[in-house]
Amino acid sequence: MKVKYNEPDYNDQRDQISQMKDEVNLVDLIDSYVGDCVPKGNEYVCRCPFHDDSNPSMSINEDVYNCFTCAEGGDHITFIRKIENCDMKIAVEKLKGFFEGTLDPSYSRPYKGKYQQMLNYFETSIVRRVGRKVPPSFWDEYDDSLNKIDLELWRLTKEYYTNAKPDLQPHRQQFINYYITEEQDNYLLELLGKWYNKINETIKALEL
Repeated sequence: MKVKYNEPDYNDQRDQISQMKDEVNLVDLIDSYVGDCVPKGNEYVCRCPFHDDSNPSMSINEDVYNCFTCAEGGDHITFIRKIENCDMKIAVEKLKGFFEGTLDPSYSRPYKGKYQQMLNYFETSIVRRVGRKVPPSFWDEYDDSLNKIDLELWRLTKEYYTNAKPDLQPHRQQFINYYITEEQDNYLLELLGKWYNKINETIKALEL
């Protein structure tokens, strides 16, 4: 797949932006939004915030980022414009804030939810425990009950985008990463805990 590169129109600000890009590490900038950048070889990878990404598909080096699943790619300005859904002027101001150290990198994530992290942990734990020793009916119950939680997540996502970002399509992964509130996160965690306990009861009944 050919990765598209969205080159911003720098106009008269090119020299100033070039200086800021040299000083602001692109990995640090993206990690301040995503929070899960990890080294891989000579570059970094993370889950792409622009699509539902369960496995890291975005690569980042000093100058550009590329997602080899959804084909998003670009530089500092491109990323800020995309993630913040803002114009060139605002993106430059935000990059300037990082450059001058006057912008809190966590400003776009006032609360970092724990739902996705706990879901990943629970699913990994369960799969390791049961392996292939359970009948197909177990996985039917597993999926059905987890889908009910996912429907609640989707309801919260659509509610947020309808009220706060009506011009954008609802995006669950972006909602989880950037917009979820502590109250909403705790609600999903409560549902997740009940699901996990129920699955554990089923596992015990199977005497594994």
